Amino acid sequence: MCIAKIEKMGTSKKDILAEKLKFIREVLNLSQDDFAARIGISRRALQTYETEGRTPKASVLRNIVRIFNVSPSWLLQDEGEPFEKPKKQPGRIAESEIEYLIEEHVMIPLLNTEVAANVVGTWPTEKIVDYYPFKRVWLRKIGGSSEEKLKRFVLLRCRGDSMSPTINNGEVMLVDTNLNRRIEIEDFAIYMVRREDDTIAVKRVVQKSLDVLLCLSDNINYKPFTIKIESEKTIQDYIIGRVLWVGRELIK
Repeated sequence: MCIAKIEKMGTSKKDILAEKLKFIREVLNLSQDDFAARIGISRRALQTYETEGRTPKASVLRNIVRIFNVSPSWLLQDEGEPFEKPKKQPGRIAESEIEYLIEEHVMIPLLNTEVAANVVGTWPTEKIVDYYPFKRVWLRKIGGSSEEKLKRFVLLRCRGDSMSPTINNGEVMLVDTNLNRRIEIEDFAIYMVRREDDTIAVKRVVQKSLDVLLCLSDNINYKPFTIKIESEKTIQDYIIGRVLWVGRELIK
């Protein structure tokens, strides 16, 4: 019975960390109270992980791997089987592979598109629908030079074909919403913009003047449009973030 459940999870398209934690607990036939106690957290904390999409601390993930023999590669990267013996990384002092993966990767949240219009503060957990691991060293290379900046990277799914063939309908985009990306515009780079009617679009942007942005589509069937920056607003009110990756890097 447990094997069947594991195989079902392994072939599922659902890659949500919260679902995986719930799956582990149910396979082990543990209540939330028992599971939480064994990994050293409160039942309420476990509920926030399982139902609210909150990301567990590294120490909590390490305990889950160590105590229940969960494969860290499956837990964080969706590779292999759920339950495997953790393998030590050669030359690492880390207690287990989970620590190595956490040190090397950042879990970037995939948001629903509605939250894209708000780039202030932390992302609401109820708007996070999944997490994807990205190499920490690569994120820092393309602009996340500090841990605080890394927190401003988000994933959003493209809707529509106006940027095809560069970005196609349904593809996941990595967006840097840090303030410097929103005020230092690189002409013809791809940005998420807020139009004057408050709708959101993904376009190539050219700053024609201090108060005019030209927005271009890669699909020739869509006409360019301009955004006029109102006198009481600034450019970051219209530029939500820069798209850096969509299955491949978009900047050098």
